[in-house]
Amino acid sequence: MGYSASTIHRDFALSFVPSSNDATERILFDIDVNSNVCSVTKLFANIAAKSTIPDEDGVLFMLGSIFRIKNIVQQKDGICLIQMCLCSDNDHDLKPLFMHLQYDGNNSVNDFVQFGMHLREDAYYDEAERSYQRALEDLNDDSSSSNLINLAV
Repeated sequence: MGYSASTIHRDFALSFVPSSNDATERILFDIDVNSNVCSVTKLFANIAAKSTIPDEDGVLFMLGSIFRIKNIVQQKDGICLIQMCLCSDNDHDLKPLFMHLQYDGNNSVNDFVQFGMHLREDAYYDEAERSYQRALEDLNDDSSSSNLINLAV
């Protein structure tokens, strides 16, 4: 299971972002997390007490977490600020999308297989193969045949 790392401190996050040039743009994601509405199927965790990096105050988000973009602001300091919130699986506006992404024909959920299928559709074959290989590591023998079919395609 993979995670995306973040911090609650703007300056600490920006220390990891190189200066912008003609080919890149500096982007900062400002994520609002309401723990009362988030489902337990998309985990996030404050890891400040376990971190080996002083003053990081890190938060991990499980890969597959869904965020809703609330606003995009180009700031005067050249940073593009994307304000968003963590969504729950029960978000009524997004529920049809969640159901579409999670249904694989056998009523089973596998984020890596779905991600691999999307990568394959967009002709990112090497990345799709890595996603399918990662899915195979997590699955039992009964469900791995459908993933081998996806890998063979």
